[in-house]
Amino acid sequence: MVITLPLLDPTDIVDLKCRSTRDNIIIHRTAQESPKEDCTSLALTFLQTKLEIKDKIPIDRAHRLGRIRTPSEHDKDKGRPRPIILKLHQFQDKITILSKVGKLKGTGFFVSEQFPPEIVNKRRLLLPVLREAKVAGKKVRLVKDKLYINDKLYQPK
Repeated sequence: MVITLPLLDPTDIVDLKCRSTRDNIIIHRTAQESPKEDCTSLALTFLQTKLEIKDKIPIDRAHRLGRIRTPSEHDKDKGRPRPIILKLHQFQDKITILSKVGKLKGTGFFVSEQFPPEIVNKRRLLLPVLREAKVAGKKVRLVKDKLYINDKLYQPK
């Protein structure tokens, strides 16, 4: 007897990917990479010094994103180190970190949420509209892959 399983809808797959990365954040332009570095302690130091978070936030896992770059690739990438991705123990810790990212303005560092590639591509398409609305002085929010302008969902034409 053969059992066939129903195929998952692509939107369900994207939703599952979003849920699996819900507690993740990415720290960009951190300290230079070194062999055998401890990304967890690097991240904790970053959170305490740059974001001024005094409580020790439990991190389940921390590592650099992508493969190790060769020196020629480093030149092409302007010598920027690979970002560090953090899997936080609690979603509330992610909210705490994201609420303090304003302290990074002008430092060259930035923190972002992790999203699946499908969501990243949708967000990338919405960024020009978001910038235009901000310049026009409108209230703008980008939530996952949805853009709200003056509390109304933006519908591309």
